[in-house]
Amino acid sequence: KQWYQRRVAITAGTLKRTQIVFPNLEKIALHQQTPTYVERMPTPLPNNTRAVIVQVFCNFWNTDGHAYLNVDIHQDGNEEGGVASVENTHYRVYANTFYYEVMVPWNGDLSDRLKFEVKSSYQTGGDLNWYRLRVVGYILA
Repeated sequence: KQWYQRRVAITAGTLKRTQIVFPNLEKIALHQQTPTYVERMPTPLPNNTRAVIVQVFCNFWNTDGHAYLNVDIHQDGNEEGGVASVENTHYRVYANTFYYEVMVPWNGDLSDRLKFEVKSSYQTGGDLNWYRLRVVGYILA
């Protein structure tokens, strides 16, 4: 079996910051569930957009709890362009937040929707352990 990683190159471009909130993805606290969320961008992105930047934020406030979320993110209809895979496993930490950003390839000729496919989830320890996914920027060619 041959293993490989698809690389997507983004040459010098312009970073634009924004904040796009998807109410369905504001406080995700899934336990052994694997839903798929398809979210429409509320305003059109410029045609020369090459990637969107998705924030992954984890709020973890329970010493003995779990906050696991594995999710693939891609532009709906642009699976060939690339998929950002998020893998998070947080266990037994107290009063911490975790934050990072992933780039998701974007093709302006395709749909205006982002697809979030949850591959696995595990959440214990109360309602203070949750995730948030937002678009916080985009890259222009």
